[in-house]
Amino acid sequence: MITELINQNGNFIIAFDNIYGSGWDDDLIKIVIEKINPPSIVKNVIETGWYYSEKEFNIEKDNVQFILHLDDESSAYLRLLSSMTESNKQKLRGWATIIASEVEKLKGS
Repeated sequence: MITELINQNGNFIIAFDNIYGSGWDDDLIKIVIEKINPPSIVKNVIETGWYYSEKEFNIEKDNVQFILHLDDESSAYLRLLSSMTESNKQKLRGWATIIASEVEKLKGS
């Protein structure tokens, strides 16, 4: 359901194995707003076209900054922007678990 990794730039990533493509952006942002309730979300459209779309949402909650990344070629993921402390990674894990659980509910309905 979720996979943790460190990317080539040394960033802590949590990828969602069951969320693929950019069409999930409205559902995922609704989940983030309703279930995680961050004080700020900033949308950044990286690229959009007929056959490809890539978006990032900069999110901050409890002094932890992270990105929700969506594109048409890979699984959605969260990338930690704040320092890679165990506390920050644990918070990101918790939020990733909430998102994954809510997506499963959506897929089941």
